[in-house]
Amino acid sequence: MEHKYFHELTDEEFKEAIKNKMVYEDFEKPIWCHYPFALNWEMGCWSLTERLIKKEEDCKDCDCYRDNLYKSIF
Repeated sequence: MEHKYFHELTDEEFKEAIKNKMVYEDFEKPIWCHYPFALNWEMGCWSLTERLIKKEEDCKDCDCYRDNLYKSIF
């Protein structure tokens, strides 16, 4: 399987990754995501690991979305 961002995996590619015993951290998180270890099984972004994130718009309300990062701190 070619290198892909996790949110870009098709259902077929996800099933293939499972067959190949790949883990979340074998993929890249979206470039707009600033959630530390977003693809970590235990402490990662549940929306991402549950495959609910498909496009940047899906993350616009998250505190870790790149445009919201400093708004939530200051």
